[in-house]
Amino acid sequence: MVFDGSADACPTDFGATGSCGSVVDDNGVTKTWTLAQYVTLTHGINPGRILALPQVYYPRQAWQWANIAFSSAGSLTFGGALTEYAADGTDTQYMSLQGWGALWDAISANAGVTEPAPPMATDLRADWPAATSATRNAKATLPEG
Repeated sequence: MVFDGSADACPTDFGATGSCGSVVDDNGVTKTWTLAQYVTLTHGINPGRILALPQVYYPRQAWQWANIAFSSAGSLTFGGALTEYAADGTDTQYMSLQGWGALWDAISANAGVTEPAPPMATDLRADWPAATSATRNAKATLPEG
């Protein structure tokens, strides 16, 4: 199983602990996550069977995930770093190897946590124009039951 996600509002200071702050979800509901809850989501629900594939588009996101790794005492398994350089189309975000390198540098900064190097770098790309995406999303339905 792969957890792909961001750590919105989590601290970016080296070694920070505790709350990640409040974020508003897609339904407009405000939620507050903690680093411990991210550890549970990315490892604790099924240890050894979940790979974390964190979104690392910018430097601060690498530090957010490093703090989650530090909170886990080295129990997370990173499958790599996920970037979206190809989909973004600008030079403001990391390319795949840059995201991977930033994540590896950040999690390697704490000598008390031993994590293997993430084995892969990935990059998202959208193959359809925005208008097509909007039409597709408007017509999306959920299965019955």
